[in-house]
Amino acid sequence: MEYLTTKSIIMKRLLPLLALFAVAGMHRAVAQCNCPPVNQRPTVVVSDNSGAGTGTTTWTCANTYLLDGYVFVNSGQALTIQPGTVVKGL
Repeated sequence: MEYLTTKSIIMKRLLPLLALFAVAGMHRAVAQCNCPPVNQRPTVVVSDNSGAGTGTTTWTCANTYLLDGYVFVNSGQALTIQPGTVVKGL
């Protein structure tokens, strides 16, 4: 005979519900994304510009950003990376 505790009953009922919400949330996030497929995005090579940093800029999901070495965002600069953006290193 299996003894069920309150915790095990809650977990047995809660886990499938959480999984359903996770799948629904992922579908919603994908459905709202206007990003092109990763293999169709152009590659932008980003360097540190000899210490000048990235400057104030926004990286979007329209490109794949490839970091060429260390890349810094210096004081007074702002780098915004939008959802769905792919950033890779060499």
